[in-house]
Amino acid sequence: MPHIQIGYPSNLEGHLARFAVGGIQNLTGGKDVAGDGTFETRSPVNARLIAQVALGMAATVDAAAKAARGGVSGMGGAAGRSCTALRI
Repeated sequence: MPHIQIGYPSNLEGHLARFAVGGIQNLTGGKDVAGDGTFETRSPVNARLIAQVALGMAATVDAAAKAARGGVSGMGGAAGRSCTALRI
């Protein structure tokens, strides 16, 4: 039977360190934008704090959607809508 290692992949610590310092912001128009407050996100493995995550309220989501629509001009219809993504 193969050995199964439980824990974080080796490259994860670098990502976690970055999130611990700056948190996770809203992404609007390719730029990080502070939210309307924050909440904590914790590891389901050990309850360790991963980051403070920016809240995105309706105005923040609307701004991100408008920026995303502008970024996919020329891809109208369903194709344009399917390319719109928000990082929350």
